[in-house]
Amino acid sequence: MRGGRETHLLLVTIAVSVGVLLLLARFRFPDEVASQPVESAAAPFERLAARATYDELASIMADLERRIGPRVTILRTHSPDGPGPPVVAPRLTGNRAVALLGPDEELGGTAGGDRPELITREPAQGVIVIAVPAMDDGAVPIRQGVTRAGPRYIGVMEATPQGPVVRPVYVGRIDAFLDPRTGAQLFSLAALQHAVPRGAALFTLEGLFIGLVRDAGVNPVVVPAENLRAAAAGAQPDAGKQRGELGIEVDALGGGVARATRTDRGVVVVHVAPFGPAAGVLQSGDVIQTIDGTPVSSVAGFEELERSRTPTAEVAITGVRRGSPLEVTMRAGDGSTPLPPSSVNDPGYAGLSVPGAGVEVVSVVSGGAAAAAGLRRGDLIVALDGEAPRDATDLDRRFRAATSGRAVLVTVQRDGRHRVLALEKP
Repeated sequence: MRGGRETHLLLVTIAVSVGVLLLLARFRFPDEVASQPVESAAAPFERLAARATYDELASIMADLERRIGPRVTILRTHSPDGPGPPVVAPRLTGNRAVALLGPDEELGGTAGGDRPELITREPAQGVIVIAVPAMDDGAVPIRQGVTRAGPRYIGVMEATPQGPVVRPVYVGRIDAFLDPRTGAQLFSLAALQHAVPRGAALFTLEGLFIGLVRDAGVNPVVVPAENLRAAAAGAQPDAGKQRGELGIEVDALGGGVARATRTDRGVVVVHVAPFGPAAGVLQSGDVIQTIDGTPVSSVAGFEELERSRTPTAEVAITGVRRGSPLEVTMRAGDGSTPLPPSSVNDPGYAGLSVPGAGVEVVSVVSGGAAAAAGLRRGDLIVALDGEAPRDATDLDRRFRAATSGRAVLVTVQRDGRHRVLALEKP
C-alpha cells in the first residue's frame, strides 16, 4: 500500500515538472518565432575571404594613386557654354604629357592655376600634347601589346579640382577595332560595373597605363597608351609649324539661319576672302559640317581644324548650301592674303587699330613689302620707327613718304615676344 502511494506521488511530480517545462518553453520560444523562416549564416571563412578581397582591392587603388598621382597633371577645360570638366594628362615622356579634349573644348589652366604650354593638338582624335617640368623616370609605364579581352578589374583615374582619384571598375569585355576616320587602333569597353567619364585614364592593377577614354557612354571608346606615347614623342611644336588657312570666316548656326538652310548641324560661312583659297568654292551662307571627315560643330572646332591643315594640302569639305548637299575641295593657303599686286607705294597690308595697344595686322598681301619683311596676320604693331602708331593708316603714310631703298622699321608683338621688321621701299 505504501509503495503504491510513493509511485503515485512520483508520477504526479513528473507530470508537474513536464508541465512547468512546457510552460517555460512557451515563454522562451513563442509560436510566432517558430513560424519565421530560418536562414543559415554565412560560413565564417567566407565572410573573412570577402572582407580580405575588398581590403586588398582598396589597398591596390591606394597604391596606384600614390605611385601614379605625381606622374599626371589635371587640366581644366573650357567650352562655348562655360567651364568644362577637368581631364587627366599622364606624363608619357620625360617632359611631355597627353590629354584628350572634345571638338568644342579649349585648354584651360592646370588644377593649380598654371597655364600649360601647348605643344600641339590633333583635332581628329582630340589629342593634345603639353609640356611639363622635366622629371627623370617620370613617365607612367604603359601596357604593351593587345590588352587582355577580359573579364577583369581595372583602375580608373579621374580628374577632380583637388587632384586625381582612383577607383576600381569591373570590365566584362574589351574589343579592339580600327577608327574608320583615321585608321588608328582603338578599343571599346563592354559590360562595365560603373560608368567611366571621358578624359579618364585607365590602368591595370599592376600600374600599367592602358589608355585614355575618348568617348564615354554604354561602350566607352579608349585611345591606347602606345598611340598616345607615340603622339607625345613625335609632336612638333605648333610655334614652328606653318598653319594652313581657308580664307573664310564662320559663325554659329542661329535659329533663323538653321531654318533657312534646313540643318541644325555645323557652322555657317559669313565671309569669303575675294582672292583666298575658298574664293569661287564656298559662299556666304554655306554651312560647313565636316572638314576631311571630321565633324564641325562649333566655331572653335572649325578654327582648330583649319589651323591643323598643312598649307597647299587638299581639303575636303561637306555641308549644306541652301538646303542641298554640298561637297567641295580646295587647297589650304599659307596665311597670306593673295590680293592683286600692290603698287610701289603700298606696303601690302591691312590693319585694325586697337586702342591703347597698337595696330593689329588683319591681312598681308603676297609679294608686297610687308610680306617680304616677314609681317604676319595677327601681329600687333606697337611702334613705327620707334614711335607708337597714330592709327591703322600710319604705316601707309610713312611707307609712301619713304624714298626708294629706305625702310620703315616696324616693331611687332608676336607670341608674347617683340621683334623689329624692316619694310623696304622698292
